[in-house]
Amino acid sequence: MFALFPPGQIVATRWALAALESTKPPTGFFARHAIGDWRELEPTDIAENEYSVAHGFRLLSSYKTEAREKIWIITEADRSATTLLSCAPGTMPKNGNFRIWTLFPRIQLLTCET
Repeated sequence: MFALFPPGQIVATRWALAALESTKPPTGFFARHAIGDWRELEPTDIAENEYSVAHGFRLLSSYKTEAREKIWIITEADRSATTLLSCAPGTMPKNGNFRIWTLFPRIQLLTCET
């Protein structure tokens, strides 16, 4: 299969890297994201990603590692970067929902709580 979009620079948070330690190969999540394998998302989020590929908006994927830790992959709308995110062990995204805000160009905030 071919990538649906260019990933740009690939970066990860320290918690995401730690979550990937139990997953072989860790690059599999990026490959799934790039080819549009979003089946772990809700149907409305899958539809949003399909629309976003066609219209150049931000893309979001969510996967579980072999250790059942949740990770998210986000590709920016301009395709400049793809980021692998995860919360610290024992925490979840605030209010049980994923929220990412662009504060300034290329600076993002993911809030997590216990």
